[in-house]
Amino acid sequence: MYEIVKLFEQLSLEDQHKIVSTLTKKLGRGDRKANKTQIEGKVGEDFIDKIMNDELLIEVKTEAGKYLDTGNIYIEDMQYDAHTGEDEISGILTTESDIWSTVFLDENKQPCGVIFLLTSRLKELYDEYHRNTKYLAGKHKCSNGSASSGIKVPINDYFKLNKKK
Repeated sequence: MYEIVKLFEQLSLEDQHKIVSTLTKKLGRGDRKANKTQIEGKVGEDFIDKIMNDELLIEVKTEAGKYLDTGNIYIEDMQYDAHTGEDEISGILTTESDIWSTVFLDENKQPCGVIFLLTSRLKELYDEYHRNTKYLAGKHKCSNGSASSGIKVPINDYFKLNKKK
């Protein structure tokens, strides 16, 4: 047994994760067909496994504090390049990611939370909100002279995506 532990410790963290995941699935998790909670748990575990194994492309955006005052998340759709003077589509309109991740920073600029959404779901939300001018965010200037525009989405509305239409 000691030799197995030594060999395990020499593996990369990724390989250790794969072994632990495989063993956990094989050892005593019960009858998944008979237990809805375990089946749903397995779906979540498999989704996170795909993220951890780089099977899904993730776009990572950061909300650096303004959301604390507004309760909104900014979704960029256009960027102005100060060097060329051109507006170009960007953000949600150009991403090729499977997952759109928003990392939230607290008042000390430290990560305090994260939301993962399927990009296809966020694009549905974008389409819905982009039609309503009350959600248009206008141009945001950046320190490098560029600017972006997009929409503001109330954080709570992110979770309404799961409701069937």
